[in-house]
Amino acid sequence: MPSTPVFGWPYLDLGTDPLTYGAVSGEDALLAVEATVADVNTRLATVEGVASELGDAWTAYTPAWTVVTLGTNPTPASHSVTGRWRKIDARLAVIEYLIVGLTSTGWGSGVYLFGLPFAITTTSRDMSVGSGHLLDTGVQEYGCVVKPASTTTLRMYANTANVSNSSPFTLSTGDQIRGSIMVEPA
Repeated sequence: MPSTPVFGWPYLDLGTDPLTYGAVSGEDALLAVEATVADVNTRLATVEGVASELGDAWTAYTPAWTVVTLGTNPTPASHSVTGRWRKIDARLAVIEYLIVGLTSTGWGSGVYLFGLPFAITTTSRDMSVGSGHLLDTGVQEYGCVVKPASTTTLRMYANTANVSNSSPFTLSTGDQIRGSIMVEPA
């Protein structure tokens, strides 16, 4: 058995070190185990309490996926479109979304917009609010910046260009569009 305690809890030595613990009876060992279990339960309750203070649970949503005017909207039914969000406190929320290409068609044409589950402040609109990841399956990965296009939609930029069905690469089966942002809800 290692000599270093795990998570700050000392190892229970059931009688092999009589100088430290003395002779340990079955009843003493049971009491020691019960005390350890009680300590573990107390620590778990503390962790759960801290976790609940960090914000609400994740809520699933399906982001609206459209294009800027003068384009053709994608067909979300041709792909897997998922999202989730959670509020950390009254002034901060985290939103994540993922689109996976299930076919080589239905990507639309034009600069993409991604819908938010709620409106954000105009202050959030004035800056980059997150990052994105574009996967050209089997070819290359691209990092990108996520910036609000309005108080209810997002836009992605890769290599100084708007992300679209053909920029920075032509989207096809298995390709992915991911984003993760932190914003201030309106």
